[in-house]
Amino acid sequence: YMTGPTGRPLRIGSSANDIMGGLFGAFAVLGALLQRNKDGKGHAVRVGLFENCLLLVAQHMVQFDIEGREAPPMPEREFSWPVYDIFESKGGRQIFIGAVTEGQWALLCDILGLEKLKSDPRLQTRMDQINARDWTVPIVAEAVKTRGFDDLAAAFEPVGIPFSPINRPAEMYEDPHVNRPGGLLTSKLPEGETYRAPGFPFEVDGASPVPYGTDIPDIGDDTSDVLAALGLDDVAIAAASGKKKEKVA
Repeated sequence: YMTGPTGRPLRIGSSANDIMGGLFGAFAVLGALLQRNKDGKGHAVRVGLFENCLLLVAQHMVQFDIEGREAPPMPEREFSWPVYDIFESKGGRQIFIGAVTEGQWALLCDILGLEKLKSDPRLQTRMDQINARDWTVPIVAEAVKTRGFDDLAAAFEPVGIPFSPINRPAEMYEDPHVNRPGGLLTSKLPEGETYRAPGFPFEVDGASPVPYGTDIPDIGDDTSDVLAALGLDDVAIAAASGKKKEKVA
């Protein structure tokens, strides 16, 4: 409901609920381990997909409980920023641009040649700029359309104007930030093919950790090691694996 426009609820663009299940499960296990160090007891951990989604809409539930009014879906949300929108640059490439402070508003006006907005007496405070979005955003959109994406990016980056291209997942393999050390990890499939996937989204001591064992094992690759760790001998392992092995006298 909150993702699409009214009457058109949409699925979000990733399996976020399943990913959250893994994340919250890991958080809960870590918390239980820390607690075990204090009380010496084990703890049962349960993670639910329903509860994941419930937490994601908690802010909208609380807003209703406090104010008595329902928040509209996110595409129809009430804006808290003068500019926080997707525009089309020259050549048709889409770009997200944000100007959330009066300082960023002034910088954006300078970059886009919109001094008339910067000096407009109706737009001298942040709330003025927010309340005037219905007529200022179209003016910004027209100015953005006269500039190429690379030109805009070069102007925004050094002064701290938030911006981003609208990328398809396949395009992320070419993104320079993704290609930083640890940004992409290469794994090998059992058939010998390789693929690249994003690394961990955090750093430890200034570097992204590399997980152990990024290659995908074939079915049964670890069976012998697991069964041996459980105390089974070679004969029992062979039997459990569906193989026959003569017992050595």
